[in-house]
This record gives sequence, structure tokens and C-alpha cells, in this order.
Amino acid sequence: MAALALGVMACGGPPPETSSPATGNGGESGGVDTDLSGSAADPERWPRDFVAGPGTGPALYLNDDPRSPAIGYITEGVHFRIGGLPQNERIPVRIRGALKVRAWMSVSRLALRVQQRGKIGGTEVYVGPGDYVRFVSPDAEEGLARVEAMPRFSYDAMGAAATGVYPFDRLSHEAPPADAEAPASGTTMRTPANTEVAIYSSPDEVITTLPALDPGVRLEVLRDRGEWKGVRAGVGPYIVGYVNVDLVEPGELEEPPTPPTSEDVPLRLQNQQQNPLWRLPAGTRVRFDDETIGILDEDGYGREMNRYESTGEVDMFVAANDEVALRGMVRIDDLQPIEGEGDAAAE
Repeated sequence: MAALALGVMACGGPPPETSSPATGNGGESGGVDTDLSGSAADPERWPRDFVAGPGTGPALYLNDDPRSPAIGYITEGVHFRIGGLPQNERIPVRIRGALKVRAWMSVSRLALRVQQRGKIGGTEVYVGPGDYVRFVSPDAEEGLARVEAMPRFSYDAMGAAATGVYPFDRLSHEAPPADAEAPASGTTMRTPANTEVAIYSSPDEVITTLPALDPGVRLEVLRDRGEWKGVRAGVGPYIVGYVNVDLVEPGELEEPPTPPTSEDVPLRLQNQQQNPLWRLPAGTRVRFDDETIGILDEDGYGREMNRYESTGEVDMFVAANDEVALRGMVRIDDLQPIEGEGDAAAE
């Protein structure tokens, strides 16, 4: 019954995630680099602790089968531990929080935070403390990680992903220290509004084209050689290179967006208000078929999607906070009414 109830999460589920992807596509996508040949296949060289990188859509799945259903969402920055190596672009994870989860996650969300600024080896991407990089695998060279990053030209305009190497000791699942050194400052400027601008590694080699934005792409001018200016482009991660156009004053600088949060009912459960909302006590199990995919470690909420009196179960989205939400089956006996929700629950 659960498999029929869950089917496709896009039907009647939470709205799509709204954060812009910074480490690859939020859900699964073809062609994610997960080569595990040679030393990359040595589990001893893999970190155990990661965070969820920015992304959109569901990221948690029942198992590693590409046909298995999506079962949940995870918010950027949530800590988790892996339980093995990737298979079919998914990796087994354990999330320890108010809602404990055991699932498979899309490798596109497997991220670490930069602790110390630097350039990603083999690319023209520069990262600063707090930037996310997608972890690909250990590099063949000891002490290096293969990582992927997308330059951010604004807080909602991304460049193409670049894969290179970065020292393991400059990466962590934790936030960087408060005194971590920021990228070097220069003169802040912008590209002309609504104008594409090529950025070069040398006078005859284009790295990429900065998009036509209004206002233009923020640049930090680090070297001024007359016609050519050495710049760090974007808001982090960055592209570093040279431009040869007239730049303009920056005007007002954008502030990083503040992710929305909720004080009571988790954000992912605030839609579908025509469906009953229930309180769920700590210890409630969320199941898919005969498998437990989550256990509430503290009281949480569930948004009812379908009810099966014959089996004594309800198909619902379950969350305790804004970190994680699962869709699965919960026992009807676990449902507790909420004041003001009685009319909806009775319908």
C-alpha cells in the first residue's frame, strides 16, 4: 500500500526547494561525476561527516536503485554521516536530528564547507571560507580531495560546474572559524549592466563568459594593468581571470539571502492546507513498505495526504523542523489532534 501511496513525490507534495544550486543540481541529474576507480574506492580515505549542499527538489531516496522513489527533502547545511560509498549516483546516509533518517542521498548534495581560502587546483574557481564544494572523491594524491564547485555570479545566477582538487585539511562539515581569512580585497567594480563579458586566463584563452545581469556582475579588481584587469568575479565561489572592458561603479552591494525559517510548523508542511495537520509524538516511526526510514526523536508534525483505514496507516509528510522532511506511512494511532485543525481532520 505504501508504494502506491507514495508514488511520485511531485504529486501533492511540498513546493520545490527555493535555494539556488551551488554544488550541482539539487535532485538527481545525469552525468554526476562519481568515478570510484583506484584509490578513490578506498573507504578509509573518505570522510564520514558531510553537509547537504544547496539544491532544489527531493534529495533522499529509498535505496540506490535508480527507479526507487524519492522519500524526502533536506535543507542546505544539515549535517549527516555516510554509511558507505556511492552507488548509482546515490550514497547511504544517516541523519541524526529531531527526525532521525536512514536513506540514500543524491551525490549532487554531498558537500563540505571551505575552511581556508584558495584556488581549486586545475580550475579557475576560487573559494573562500564558508563556500560549499561538492565532494566527488579522494584524489589519487594523498591529502587532496576531488571537488566540484559552481561560481556564483550573483545570489541567483550560477556558472558551469568545474571539477578540480583541494586540500582535505581546508575542508570540513563544520562552519569555518570566525577568524578565517577572507579572500583578498581589491577595488569593487561591476561589469556593465545587461552586457556579457568574457573573462580570460590569457589574452587568447577565454575561461567563460560572465552573464548579462542588471546590475552587472560584481568584480574585485586585484590587478590593474591598463587595458587588462585581473579580477575575482562573483559572490563566491568565484571565477578568477582577466577582463578587458570598461568597468562601472558597483553601486549598492547585494546582501546574501537569508533562508526562510519557521518558528512552529515546519515550512515544508505549511502548504496543502486543505489536508489535515497532526501532531506526532517522539518515537513515531515513518515507514515505507516494511522499512523504517525515519524516527522522530522529539515531537513533530505530519501533513496527511491519504488515509488507509484497512491497514491503520496514514500517508503523510513528516517533519520536526526545517532541516528534513520525509514522506511515508505513519500509524493512525500515532496521530494527535491540533487545536484549530479539528475541522480539517474531520473532513
